[in-house]
Amino acid sequence: MNGFPARRACLASAFLCLSFSSAAALAGQLPDRGTFRISINGEEAGEEEFVVQRSGSGARARGTLTLRNGRTVTTFLDLVGSDLRLNVYQASVTGPDTAAVYVAARADGALDSRLTGPWGEEVREYRARPSTVVLDDGMAHHYFVLAPVLAGSASGVLHAVAPLARREDDAMELDVVPETIRVGDETVDATRVRMGTGESARSAWFDGGGRLVQVAVPAQGFLAQRTRSS
Repeated sequence: MNGFPARRACLASAFLCLSFSSAAALAGQLPDRGTFRISINGEEAGEEEFVVQRSGSGARARGTLTLRNGRTVTTFLDLVGSDLRLNVYQASVTGPDTAAVYVAARADGALDSRLTGPWGEEVREYRARPSTVVLDDGMAHHYFVLAPVLAGSASGVLHAVAPLARREDDAMELDVVPETIRVGDETVDATRVRMGTGESARSAWFDGGGRLVQVAVPAQGFLAQRTRSS
């Protein structure tokens, strides 16, 4: 197999806790940069370029999604401390629609979100938890934060927020299974992290090196596959 390294050990199917007790869980995948090819309902829709870097004991991630319909989304994610707490999230949208969002953590653990657009401004509060992550619609690289799940521990759930979409998924159970997938013209021995059930279900696949290689959100017809060169 070429392009993506094979996973040398497969995980048995189990519910795992998204534990951010140590930033070392991301050591195998940072720094990382690459490109995802995006398709919507089976049609190629655009590309997403991203870079994830260490920042002290935390991490920072930047991404740019460029769609064929002229829509561009740029995001910045700042995670701090050895437990990789969500500190700041910024995103801007240009093209057929425009919007901007700024999310910042407060000292009491809550997240303040300010979303602006041609329609005005909306202020919202999210109650953050140890398992809180940002998974905004259409941004595949955000799922890199699930890499600690590959190490595994006790059962638990994920709390995901999508500030641009004004959505919060409060209790998404996690399921991890070994799975062989096709990424472009390559066969990849991967580990699939599935989140939620029913219409809210989504999945992220990591290769044997802990790199994020594919993301799927069936309810949105969304599929992101990492390009071979990245």
